[in-house]
Amino acid sequence: MLAIQLQQPATAQTASAQSASAQTAQTAPYDPIAVVSLPPPPTDPRLLPPGSVLVRLHAAALNHRDVFIRERQYPGVSYDSILGADGAGVVVAVAAPAADAPPQQALAPGDRVLINSSDGWDSDPTGPEDILAHGILGLLPRPGASLLLSVCLSFCPSVHPACLPIHPSILPIHPAHPSCKHASRHRSNRVDSPRAARLHTLTAHSCPLPVHHTGTLAEYIVVDAKLVHRAPAHLSFEELAAIPLAGLTAFRATFTLGQVKAGQSVLVPGIGGGVAAFAMQFAIAAGASVHVTSSSQEKIDRAIRLGASGGANYKDKDWVSDLQSSVESGFFDVIIDGASGPNVASYIRLLKPGGILVIYGATAGSKVSFTVPFLWFKHLQIRGACMGSNDEFRRMVDFIDEKKMRPVVSTVIDGLANVEQAFELMRRGQQFGKIVVKIEQAPNASL
Repeated sequence: MLAIQLQQPATAQTASAQSASAQTAQTAPYDPIAVVSLPPPPTDPRLLPPGSVLVRLHAAALNHRDVFIRERQYPGVSYDSILGADGAGVVVAVAAPAADAPPQQALAPGDRVLINSSDGWDSDPTGPEDILAHGILGLLPRPGASLLLSVCLSFCPSVHPACLPIHPSILPIHPAHPSCKHASRHRSNRVDSPRAARLHTLTAHSCPLPVHHTGTLAEYIVVDAKLVHRAPAHLSFEELAAIPLAGLTAFRATFTLGQVKAGQSVLVPGIGGGVAAFAMQFAIAAGASVHVTSSSQEKIDRAIRLGASGGANYKDKDWVSDLQSSVESGFFDVIIDGASGPNVASYIRLLKPGGILVIYGATAGSKVSFTVPFLWFKHLQIRGACMGSNDEFRRMVDFIDEKKMRPVVSTVIDGLANVEQAFELMRRGQQFGKIVVKIEQAPNASL
């Protein structure tokens, strides 16, 4: 089985040279990747973990997350990770249901499917039922461990894995580390605590396969059956692969959190990225009037051709007043933003009384400043969107099927051997829509 594996720089000298080269263009370290040949998963359903499905992947898509992983912006990353969270393909084998699994759709070999990359979040509209059980495909450790490590690092940069409720099968455990200034604060989280035992149970159930079966930039993947959804017939594998992560985040941002309805005015800043493109499409399909912003007039024009009512270049001095004059009321009901940064203050002003600002990213900066009294005087709400539940994923697929929507695919890269081209396109940020990798099985490959 061929797959794209995150690699550790071979030597300190190599790492230094590679990092210096990356910093010249991107001011960040950038870990290498490689096409590797790994043992294939079993095709006999009896040998698969209960409740799992083996999928032959035909296409996968990149997200900014994949670049951020290589730039070491995610803590606790394993260099054995197979990257990629988005994928679509054909079912090869279906294991027997897990003993405690609720009834779900019946899958069969030959079914065209797409995979929900949001693992461990069933249906709660407020957030994952158990944050320790929630993870995203394409990164180890999972589920939940990387997020938990990130939370701990937020108040203790020198936290040691021994202080976290991570079982040895996920991260190596060592004696309490003296460099951790909050060791006593973490004591209840040690591996011998009941909380750690619960995480071990979760990881043992959710990730029973070798680590290399957890990403979509591969010829095959084994995943929980509940994450595998039948594909709308009108979409190609490349279009299907473009949907999962960006589509789910956008669907939750647009409908669950933004509560977008027909007749409303919606602003989608920073059009061009996958989530923004999906949010625009979802809102238009729901009957809303959508405006966009970008620093590229070409991207604004492309959005208008796809159904947007108008747009503004946020580099222009009068972009805010231009937007206000383009909508009847002068204000927007909902703003769905993935940039954050200094423009958030303008978004607050652009919202009508009772409006909703949904934020799913911070590509323009994490530090935000705005006049707080606007929140209560205008009765505004700010909501954060990150992925979504399996129930939202199911409703999103139904919505796409009903409206016969087609995801915006910017570029299709042919073959895993050329995946570095996809990463470079993502790093340049010039795409409009999703960057997809077509996965052709090697002629001599077999399962």
